[in-house]
Amino acid sequence: MVRPAQLRRRPDLSVHSVTEAVQDGWWYIAPVPNGQLVVGYMSDADQIRGRNLQSVGGWTLLFNQTRAVRELVEAHGYRLLEGTPRFVRAASSVLSVMSGDSWVAVGDAVATHDPLSSQGITTAMASGIRAAESIYCRDSVSLQEYESWIKEMYAEYLAYRAAYYAMEQRLAGLPVLAETARGFI
Repeated sequence: MVRPAQLRRRPDLSVHSVTEAVQDGWWYIAPVPNGQLVVGYMSDADQIRGRNLQSVGGWTLLFNQTRAVRELVEAHGYRLLEGTPRFVRAASSVLSVMSGDSWVAVGDAVATHDPLSSQGITTAMASGIRAAESIYCRDSVSLQEYESWIKEMYAEYLAYRAAYYAMEQRLAGLPVLAETARGFI
């Protein structure tokens, strides 16, 4: 979370992403190509429905209650794009079948992670390398080893996620988070 005192330095948002914790979830901003900025809100799906966040008005009302995220967006002159918020499920998952005849799942296709964990790019690269090695060996044993490695890696991720979530008592007992994002230019 960016503190208000840090905002006076006006960081270059072309190279920074920022998260801000709020009572029922967290907000993030991240630069995307063409000078645009994505602003997203992560929370329980029930919270999103209960606050009418599917509408532009409901989403904007909640966005205006942020501190760091709103101030950074405004300080850098971004404006909201037309259209309604887009919702994306952001639950963690892993495939039960990871390969088949002439295919191997890698990256987010084989396992998805909590966005705060920052595991997406790392997993995509590591699983791509491991899958390529398995394909190069061209035997079922190598693919079984790949799948075992994915399962072990995912089990370790779940243990770390549980430990970190247990540290934050505001989130105790909350169901899987969902995401709503709006674009800014």
